[in-house]
Amino acid sequence: MKIDEEHLTDLKYFKKNYFADQELKSPISPFEESNNQNKYHRQQLELIAYIIYRSNYFNSSKTLEAMVADFRKHYQVAFTSEILYAFLLKYLGSGILDKKALQRTARRMPANRRPYLYFKKGSAKV
Repeated sequence: MKIDEEHLTDLKYFKKNYFADQELKSPISPFEESNNQNKYHRQQLELIAYIIYRSNYFNSSKTLEAMVADFRKHYQVAFTSEILYAFLLKYLGSGILDKKALQRTARRMPANRRPYLYFKKGSAKV
């Protein structure tokens, strides 16, 4: 059975609007959303590994805030300082990177918010 859409203007209008709405409302299942998020974090982690192993970025000391700004500017990747710190923990624990605490400021900072300088071991620390 064939429907002659050329002569049924209401059907053409309905079909056009229906498919346009379906494209806008296509829901992502929670499984697909978590896979996309995991893929995004994996790409971020691979970028960090690339920067650590293949570039001289960590030959000079950097703070987390400076790294977040640099990565946004040079690599168009929006890290939060918490996520970046979590990614760097692997390299701190394996001894590839090291960190040095900055001087405490006049206001008392909690230990978990104290700024650190991150650098490759064996490079210029300051």
